[in-house]
Amino acid sequence: MSNRLAHTAVLLAFSTLTALAAAADPPARVGRVALAQGQVTIGSDIGAEMTAAQVNWPVTSGNTISTAAGSRTELRVGSTSIRLDGDSSLEVLQLDDEAIRLRLHYGSASVRVANADVAAGFELETPQARVRLQQPGRVRVDAERVRDTSVVTVFDGTALVEDGGSQLVVRAGRRAELGDDDIRTLAAVRDAFDDWALARDRYGDNATSARYVTQEMTGYEDLDRYGSWRDDTEYGPLWIPTVASTWVPYRDGSWTWVDPWTTRRGAMRRSTTAAGCACTTAGRGRRVAATTIWSGRRRWSAGSAAPASTWRSATTADRRPPPAGIR
Repeated sequence: MSNRLAHTAVLLAFSTLTALAAAADPPARVGRVALAQGQVTIGSDIGAEMTAAQVNWPVTSGNTISTAAGSRTELRVGSTSIRLDGDSSLEVLQLDDEAIRLRLHYGSASVRVANADVAAGFELETPQARVRLQQPGRVRVDAERVRDTSVVTVFDGTALVEDGGSQLVVRAGRRAELGDDDIRTLAAVRDAFDDWALARDRYGDNATSARYVTQEMTGYEDLDRYGSWRDDTEYGPLWIPTVASTWVPYRDGSWTWVDPWTTRRGAMRRSTTAAGCACTTAGRGRRVAATTIWSGRRRWSAGSAAPASTWRSATTADRRPPPAGIR
């Protein structure tokens, strides 16, 4: 074999191995249904059967979330909040470690992106426009509330709005109305949906848990509501859930199959415990003075060589079946 052929074979083999390695690791970033008020449904694809959305249900690429009239929902992806008003349909085009790309088919979406790295990879499109963020901020997008029209309102930050071949920079306090061959810029206006979204944002901004865990850990904002923190000389900062002393993770909830984690890691845990999203995807459980606690470093997992009341850590990517006796 000539040197050129050998070199080509090595390059092909390296490329194949690299592709296989990338395919073997599902994205670490995942969203969740943080709130469902009224009739909220979720499906795996456009046209697929929709099921009732439940709190803590995983949200990832390919999902479509819809709300009925008078309903609302909130999706959380780390520090990013995505909220839908009634009579809305949102498709998740891409949600992975690189980007968050959404498509609002119709309705109203309020989006708050607090992280600059996330903002750089964020994009939301409607039938009339594509919205990108130039910095962290809060925007509202309405699609088809008026036929063949989209409205982009910027409350914080700056958005780049593309309409066909043209671009428009929309700054805080302004809104752009895009219709057929027509773009208008006006002053931003708020309604009850915006006030509700802002109140939800303030709750997350004031979360004490942000001092102890990264805000990019999906579900961190619920830790304050359902528990408290304390410092321990042996383990450091510990979160104590407001539950009975006999509570353990994995007891409340169910195991489900969600791609892309299903094909690589087995079942994924969906907890029905209020703060279960954070505690079953990233943390270390311990028993200290007969109290169940959580240290927020890795995920819960039963200790194989320890009493049932003791918990050890496992990596976030670990999606093994539930420990014996826990369903």
